[in-house]
Amino acid sequence: MNGIPYVDKLVEEYLLFRGFTDTLTHLKSDIKNDKFAGFDPHRLAAAVLATAKKGDLHSFKSLWGTVVGLIPQDDETLLLSSQHVECALLRLMLVSCAKGGAAGQETIHEILRSLSSRGFQRDPSWSVWFSIVYTKNVNDVPEYKETASEPSRARLELELGNFLSIVFSHRPLPRLLAAKTLELENASLRAALNRSAFNIYQL
Repeated sequence: MNGIPYVDKLVEEYLLFRGFTDTLTHLKSDIKNDKFAGFDPHRLAAAVLATAKKGDLHSFKSLWGTVVGLIPQDDETLLLSSQHVECALLRLMLVSCAKGGAAGQETIHEILRSLSSRGFQRDPSWSVWFSIVYTKNVNDVPEYKETASEPSRARLELELGNFLSIVFSHRPLPRLLAAKTLELENASLRAALNRSAFNIYQL
């Protein structure tokens, strides 16, 4: 996906050349508001994690729904992984909202209602999370404290980035981008061959 910025510029130049100024304006706007952050998994991971930290459930649902929509529906492994990562993010959001006091209570109730409708209330590992509405200080509960800790958030961001990398790798590339990607790979291979040849010559 490293060739995306180059191909974006290529398309912009073509639209300008053809005089399609309205289309160019819309394209620039879409690129600016790109939900997928140019298919950069780590940038997107940071954006998704930020919504969880802020307790922004609406933005989280929008981003996460788009990500899940990229997963082939017959790929059970990826779908299960997406649920695992989503649960970790929702737990972080629950803690963030609980720290926000009364302002976050509505979001907490909305998250728990959604989880309950999916059967999570019957899962013993979630019992402590359904009790978060009654907790006055999240630091009093080890599970909440651990979820909010910096090391835990760093691990979650890394796990999320790796998950998104796998999801993006399943996307078939359009021909224009595939050609640029192949060009970059060939350039990298040529550089590696030149280095090998130089090392052999040095021997």
